[in-house]
Formats: sequence, C-alpha cells, structure tokens
Amino acid sequence: MTLMPPCQSRRRGLTLIEVVISLGILVFIGAMTWQTIAGSLMLRDILAYEDSVSRSARVAMDQIKKELRVAFLTSNTTAVNTYQTVFIGKDGGEEDQLWFNTMAHRRKYVGAREGDQAEVTLWVEKGTKETEQVLFHRESGRVDHEPEKGGVVLPMITHIKTFNLRYLDGTINEWQDEWDSTGPDQSNRLPRAVEITLVIEKEHPETGEEQTFTFLNTVVLETAAPMKRSLLAGDGGGRKLPI
Repeated sequence: MTLMPPCQSRRRGLTLIEVVISLGILVFIGAMTWQTIAGSLMLRDILAYEDSVSRSARVAMDQIKKELRVAFLTSNTTAVNTYQTVFIGKDGGEEDQLWFNTMAHRRKYVGAREGDQAEVTLWVEKGTKETEQVLFHRESGRVDHEPEKGGVVLPMITHIKTFNLRYLDGTINEWQDEWDSTGPDQSNRLPRAVEITLVIEKEHPETGEEQTFTFLNTVVLETAAPMKRSLLAGDGGGRKLPI
C-alpha cells in the first residue's frame, strides 16, 4: 500500500488592490495623527502666549494697585520749596494719565536716602514701533516740589489699546473721569476708589489674529476719607460710613 504525501497549503501574496488599500489606510492614519499633533502643538503655543500676556498684565496691574492703595496727600500745603503731594488724573479718552504720591516705595540700594514715599506717574505713549502704544511708569524715590519730574521711567505693558481711569468722589458718591487735588473741587482730597480699565490688543505671532485682553480692577484708597452715605440710603443723618 502506497502512502500519499499530505496536501500542502497553498500560499499566495497580497494583490495590488490590497496593497493600495493598506497604503491608503496608513496614509489616512498618519494624516489624522499629524493633524492631531499639529493642532495640539498650536493650541499649546496659543495658551502659552495668552498666559504670558495675561501674566505680564497681572504683574503690572498688581503693582499699580499696590501703589494706589497707599496713595497719600500731606495736610501741610503751605510749606515753600520743600515738597508737594498731588493726586491728578487727566482724562485722555482711551489713554488717561495719573500723577500721585504713594507709600509703597521700596529701596533698591543699600544706604539710599529714600523712604517708603515716592512720586509715581502713569501715562501712555508710542513705543519703539510707530503703531505700538506702551504704558509707562515713572517713580521717584524722593518727594520734592516737582511731582512730575525726576525718577526712573520704565515701560510696563506694550500694545495698549485702552488705559482708562475713573475716580469715586466720596462726598457725592459719584464716579468722575478726572481728579485734581490742586483744584477747587477736590482740593487736597483723594478719591475713595479708583477704577482701572486696561485693554491690550495684540496680534498672535502664530495665527496672525488680533486678540483682545481686558482687565478691570477697582482699588480702594486706604488713606482717603470714608464715603458719605446719603439720606436715601437709610443712614438716618448723613454720617460717614466706610465702604
């Protein structure tokens, strides 16, 4: 009896259609993977950029709030050629200016003849680029009879679109667009609070789109007189109450 050899399985390769379909699937998966990675990287760059702008603005706003919170005026207004304290805010539309004295100064050099008092000025003007608006900060570590001169000038925030200030008059409980402690209406008085509106408009370096960042803060001045509540508010006699 003769034994027959077992049947061997027949092997065959991939057809051209199967190869094309497989390559198409691989290309589709690769494209989807690359698109996902590219989108994630772009989102990371956008978030990092927005965070850097917001962080720099918050740092500047924190410094402004710290200085405004302890703004002061001296009651000695008759001294000649000694020193002068002011709180002057000028309305410039979307680019306001402010001069004031503060007790938030920090000495940076050992032995410097400075205390905690300083003169501060905030204003907006064009930077190195013609279209770029910059918020500048001037601080003088010594208070003198020229509150608008001297000190060190440094840029705080770039690409400023709006720097608007409003001042709460505690005697009439109304917001004012301007304040002048040297004038007759607010003679040697501080506003009870200052509202700060800061808008930054900047083109994103990756997408090229204009992005707007808005920051709004209200600072209560610690050395200002408390607000007077009106009779309509129910205080019964117009007595002074702190806000």
